[in-house]
Amino acid sequence: MALQRIINTPTRGIGKVTIDKIADHASRSGITLFDAVKGANEIPGLTGAVKERLADFVKRMVGFTQ
Repeated sequence: MALQRIINTPTRGIGKVTIDKIADHASRSGITLFDAVKGANEIPGLTGAVKERLADFVKRMVGFTQ
C-alpha cells in the first residue's frame, strides 16, 4: 500500500491504469509490487515513456536506501 501512495507523488505521470497493470503483473508473477516496478520492461502494455518514469522512480527509491 505504501508504494501505491508514493509512486506518483509528486506527480510523475504514473497513473491508476499503470499501477493496476503493475499490480496485476506482480500478482500473477508472485512478486512484490516494487519488484514488478523494477522489472517494468517485462510488463506488456506499458509505453516506453512510462517505463522510463518507472525506472527513474526505482533509481530514486534505491538511492534513498543507500
